[in-house]
Amino acid sequence: MNTWLSPAVPEPLRLRRWLLLGCFMAGLIQKPLISFAWDVISFTKVMTDLSVAGAGPTLMGGTAILLRQIFAEKGQELVGKMASRLCKQGRVWTKLPLEQLRDGLWHMEPGDAGKRKGRVAQFSGPVWVESLLADPGFPGNFARAAEVVGKLFDISADAEGLSFGDTCQELQGKSKNSKTRSAKLPGIAVYGVPHLVRECVAARVSIDGVAVPISDADFMSHLRDMHDDRTSAQFAAIGVSTGADARAMLRAVLGFARSFHSYDTARRWASLDLLDLPCQVCESGGVLSAVAQHRRPAVKRPAAALEVDSSVVPRRAAAAPHPRGHGVHRRPAQSLDPRGSGVPMVSSPRSSPIGSQAVADAEVDDVTWLLGRLPGSHGELLALGGFMKGMISAVPGKGDGYDRQCAGAVTKAWLNTEPGPVADSLLACIRGRIDVPFTLPPYACQECSAMITRPGEMHADLRGLSSEPGS
Repeated sequence: MNTWLSPAVPEPLRLRRWLLLGCFMAGLIQKPLISFAWDVISFTKVMTDLSVAGAGPTLMGGTAILLRQIFAEKGQELVGKMASRLCKQGRVWTKLPLEQLRDGLWHMEPGDAGKRKGRVAQFSGPVWVESLLADPGFPGNFARAAEVVGKLFDISADAEGLSFGDTCQELQGKSKNSKTRSAKLPGIAVYGVPHLVRECVAARVSIDGVAVPISDADFMSHLRDMHDDRTSAQFAAIGVSTGADARAMLRAVLGFARSFHSYDTARRWASLDLLDLPCQVCESGGVLSAVAQHRRPAVKRPAAALEVDSSVVPRRAAAAPHPRGHGVHRRPAQSLDPRGSGVPMVSSPRSSPIGSQAVADAEVDDVTWLLGRLPGSHGELLALGGFMKGMISAVPGKGDGYDRQCAGAVTKAWLNTEPGPVADSLLACIRGRIDVPFTLPPYACQECSAMITRPGEMHADLRGLSSEPGS
């Protein structure tokens, strides 16, 4: 592969890096690219339909913000239908359609109207729309945010798009132009802003193939530290502390996709970029969390890593009864993280040195334990990956507000089958006892019909899968 996985790398670090690739191969991580996530697929469909219908950038920008904050598929469908009507009428999102959207979401089942578990769960769906309408800066801040996000979708010849970093700064209220109105919105900050912009960038690539460039500085400023207990900690665990480290990781992952998968699968990885790396490390953290709970069920999870289930959180901010008979709903009294993660404010367990070495040792042990249970043969890994595609974490009867591709839930489902240690395991491959299973299944080149079997062989139809990102 490359030096990122070299035997010269200290074993604990190398094992963590191999675990990430192992989870891709075994299907424990279902969304190694943000464009593979089901909510982003739904998001992209709505945005593509609007683009085809000729919607203006401001309408598309406002729609993108609402889609991200609602998350659930049926709620996103409602946003899409309303946006389509606004497009036909030549209008944009203003107070009246937002109030209609809010009321429509209140009449849905909770699992269909917003995110129900995880980050931003307490500040999603109709609760967020209502907080937007009640924000002192409304409607000016939302109009400005829609304009900023809309520039990412402006396909006109004279469009002056913003960079990834500039878009994030604008949405965080850090505009370089002090005379422009703030584009900062309630509940969308350090975590929410880059997540929104990442989805927009992925959708733009799907619409017309144009990728918004992401610099190393953008990665360090907005992606590496989206949240402390997952992205920051997990990037540190695999030794990614600079933009150069992130690009070395990109080369390794692209090389893996090219050498492990068939062409039809590997070509889907061609758009892999820096914006996808937070997904990968966050999901790998979920895998390890599931392993830790499985092996040590009596140990309580750190508070900062807890996911919030909003099914137990009151849904409405106002104390007065809903005018259509939905009862009284109050926003929870606990304060939300001002960075916009939607998680109650707690101190990170990693900020304290007490027990930190014990935690690190336990994580290394969990990594070794899991690698010892993943098969080391190419065919068996492919079979396991295919089997795990059916282990999607949808919660029956609770709607799409629950992340059906959550790596932690998928891993729990697999661990419930009680997998035992494998003699010819991926751990044995890494430690040199058996060959590493990177042999490309043969396929016919689309250009010359030659059969390709060597991992490093490149033909014209593989130029999009170059190991150098951006080439």
